[in-house]
Parts: sequence; C-alpha cells; structure tokens
Amino acid sequence: MAVRRNMSGFPWRLVVLGPLALILFALAMYFYNNLQPEIGLTLLGFAFAVPMVWVVLAAREAENAESPVRQFVPRLTTVLVLGSAFLAFMMRDKYPRISIIEAAFIIFYITAGAVALRIFNAKPRRPTLTALSGGNQTPRQRREARPGK
Repeated sequence: MAVRRNMSGFPWRLVVLGPLALILFALAMYFYNNLQPEIGLTLLGFAFAVPMVWVVLAAREAENAESPVRQFVPRLTTVLVLGSAFLAFMMRDKYPRISIIEAAFIIFYITAGAVALRIFNAKPRRPTLTALSGGNQTPRQRREARPGK
C-alpha cells in the first residue's frame, strides 16, 4: 500500500507557485503596458510556465495513473501551445524576437506536458479485476453479509 505523503502538511505548491504566477503575470502586464513588449511577453510566458511546473510536481506525487490531473495535462498543454503559437504568429512582423521567444515557450510547454504524462504512465494503475465474491464491498455490506446475524 502506498503511503500518502504530505497530505496534511503545509500546502507549499499553493503558497509558492500561486503568488509566483500572479507576480509574474502582473509584472508582464506592467512591462507590456510600458512599451517593453519583449520583456512583458517573456514574463507572461514564465507566468504560464508555472502551471506546467505544478503539473509535473503533481504527477510526481500522484499515487496512481488514474489521477484527475492526468486528464488535465493534454488540455492545458494544448491551450498554452495554441496561445503561444497565435501570439508568435500575430507578432512576427512587428517584433520578430517575440516569435523566437514564444517558440521557446512552446518547446517548454510540450516538454513539460510530455514529462508529466510519462510520469503518469510509470505509475501503477488501479486494479480493474474484482474478486468472485462480488467485488469491493463497503463495511456496511460486509456486516450485512456476515452469516449468523
């Protein structure tokens, strides 16, 4: 049986990664509004990279491959890749460096998503077979099924 790690402990991912993403996003908006789009969009890419780091960390701590986070990984990766590709396409004429920056973020997002899915694939799957006795029973069903009562 796997031991649940850090379930009642300090929620460090929420406390560290949440404010980090918000600070990076706010700085991105500040620099972009002050006519420094390269810095602003780079910080925006880093702000969106924080959830991908969270996904990899969540995959490492998952106990089995059927975690709800596993279904979220391809969707998040797709949205971030499409957003970065759209931004690179729209900025290619005015700011060509932004397209290169966004291409680097696309590579990071795809890599982080692939790493998270690979970690999930290495996790054990829940058993799908049940015993002939009727499968997994709740404690109440076991009490009611006892002979002699």
